[in-house]
Amino acid sequence: MTHKVMSSFASGILLASTVLGGVYFFSSEDAGAKETPAKEEAAAETAVLSEADMKSQLETSGYIVLTDDEFSKEIKTAEEKAKAAAAEEAKAAAEKDAAKDADKVVYKTVINVASGMTSGDVAEVLVAGKVIKDASSFVKAVESKGVENKLRLGVFEIDSSMSVDKIISTIFKN
Repeated sequence: MTHKVMSSFASGILLASTVLGGVYFFSSEDAGAKETPAKEEAAAETAVLSEADMKSQLETSGYIVLTDDEFSKEIKTAEEKAKAAAAEEAKAAAEKDAAKDADKVVYKTVINVASGMTSGDVAEVLVAGKVIKDASSFVKAVESKGVENKLRLGVFEIDSSMSVDKIISTIFKN
């Protein structure tokens, strides 16, 4: 850099600093003078408002104003309503379950497993006795357990409340 470029750069920095300093010192006094009365007015307005004035102003703005006691009463009331609704719902569910259990019919059948019967024959007898709904799904369950050739001979009492696995373990050898 040459001497001329350096002196031009330094002059520019000095001029910018002088302009910024002048703006800072001369405008800050005016701005401070304008802000002070506004702050004092705002402080005076808030000091003048009473509790009733504040409450009415908030209510006109759409807010709900409650004291601590009123708020705690509202919470207790809401909790009591929620407990009552939950108890009523549980009672209704219990009644529904009781009605469902009362409507459920248990079918019992006695099956005589004789020599030469297959798992398909047993399934057909169980369907006829309304113990199971589908013979093919019963046969598939028997085959999946691998006990289709292990049929026990004898007389067995089976009812519709038994699970398919329980029926299989009763009639077939494990």
